Amino acid sequence: MTAPRLIGTLRAFAATLCLALAAGCGGGGGGSGGDTPPPGGQLGSLTLGLAGGAPAGYRHVWVTIDAVALHTDANRAWAPTDSSWQVLRLPAPRTIDLTTSINGVISPLMAGRTLAAGTYGQLRLFVRRHDDLLADSARALQLDRNAQVDHVDADGTLHQVPLEFTDNEQGLRLAGPIVVDADVATDITLQWDLERSLVRFAADDGIDRVTMRPDLRWYDIAQTGAIIGLVEKSQFCEAGAPSPCISDVVATALLPSADGRMKVSVRSTPVIVGDQHAAFALYPLPALPSGGTVDVMIRGRNMRTMIVRDVPASAADLLAANPTQLGVDSSGAGPVAAPLVPALSNAGDSRASLAAPASPMSAQLLFAQTVGAGELPHEVVAANTDPFSGLLARPVVLPSGPLRVAAYTSTGALSFADVTPQEGADGFSVMTLGTRYDEPSNLTLISAPGGSDVSFTAAAAPRRGDIATGTLTVHLAGGSTATTDAAQLVVSDAGGIVATQDISALIGVAGAQATLQLPAGAQAASLGATAVYAVSVRTWRRAAPSSSVVWARAPTVADLRDAGSAAVTVTLP
Repeated sequence: MTAPRLIGTLRAFAATLCLALAAGCGGGGGGSGGDTPPPGGQLGSLTLGLAGGAPAGYRHVWVTIDAVALHTDANRAWAPTDSSWQVLRLPAPRTIDLTTSINGVISPLMAGRTLAAGTYGQLRLFVRRHDDLLADSARALQLDRNAQVDHVDADGTLHQVPLEFTDNEQGLRLAGPIVVDADVATDITLQWDLERSLVRFAADDGIDRVTMRPDLRWYDIAQTGAIIGLVEKSQFCEAGAPSPCISDVVATALLPSADGRMKVSVRSTPVIVGDQHAAFALYPLPALPSGGTVDVMIRGRNMRTMIVRDVPASAADLLAANPTQLGVDSSGAGPVAAPLVPALSNAGDSRASLAAPASPMSAQLLFAQTVGAGELPHEVVAANTDPFSGLLARPVVLPSGPLRVAAYTSTGALSFADVTPQEGADGFSVMTLGTRYDEPSNLTLISAPGGSDVSFTAAAAPRRGDIATGTLTVHLAGGSTATTDAAQLVVSDAGGIVATQDISALIGVAGAQATLQLPAGAQAASLGATAVYAVSVRTWRRAAPSSSVVWARAPTVADLRDAGSAAVTVTLP
């Protein structure tokens, strides 16, 4: 690529990013939506956008957004009658395909909405359930449901299934602090990490269904940085490409986790194949302190994992329309393309499955590799377990071969060296993350040689020692084995599914009830207004698992913040 053509490519990326920056994630939705500005006090304004991702195997992921709500108290429980929440409703529900909000593209939710200035401890995002009344925005896209997924099986078969939200009454919670200054336009982007959020679970017809373990973060656009990159594309799977070839390539920015045990993904995006090169744009990114950096990982199917260390992502540079550039040589008179060159893995990928259910069953597994002695492991792949079995609905695909590692430089082409991870050749450290009431597990070391199928047992994520236990009793009314023969009890909070229980044997039984032991008390409540639970039952007929699914939900929440027990009733169909 010539220097002028390269500069044009980089400017196109920068223009996309700056458009998102200047437009506050795209205008639109700027009306009041019927909200009443808060009385008295100083006012600010909020512009809100939503960024997603495109995990391997998913063509579309549609969600329908109704509103957001903010509260200054990080541990305040949501209640629709609580006027201390600042509620911002969209003028009309908006249906967004999260697989298109990638590479610097941000879907607008609202612009310039008035609210009280202050520091907000939490934000709740309210979505329409898949089985709620179909919104006009979803109907306009010719969808059958408000939340819907197109996913592809290993044999290439496309399936369209509902994205099954267990609850929408409490919203999806993001922790603050979010600062809205008086007389200042605050511009926030919510990042919905799809790889970490989508949960496959098995169904009787062999077609995976999908639910949600919502992984949401927020970024202040005024402080965020960006990284763009060029990748050599000759080995990518395209028409005429040699076999084997590289596919499903993802670029990820990593930072140390809050507990300092691992470098984890803070933004990921697919690498898109263009005319001359493949390319990516990591934006928005978290605000970095002066001199702060991220590591950038590029991984894909049949590809050895690449890591670029210590990459700066300056918000000041972004505001000057000059994001950090990877795959560029700027050592001469002007920038020239020096794309990152991926390497095929000699043995291909491995496939890892669980030999026993994870604990808790609704868990997330992080597969990581460590570059040097004494360093933090780098998250490579994240996978969620089936919350009804504790197993993986499908094996996790893991890359093989030595890592390819380079140190960032702004004045020349990047030089990669082969590094065997500290876990050993094709070795991984695996961490289990449970619910927010649990501690991360100890690391499990596994060996996953390229081309192999491996089975392992994940370490349990133990319950936090300072959290008490309460009893939830669920009274089951109605139900008939003539219409349904399978049922799963689902208990969730603002962070997703906490517990499940197979109650198929209780269908149609007079006076039937189920009991669960759940996190309770002040310590559980202090984790973000948790210990307030929505209770649902997913029912279906095993002979027709697609057409017969019906969710039944308790009309009230189970509140265990200040009590050792609670009871609700669910009426089965």
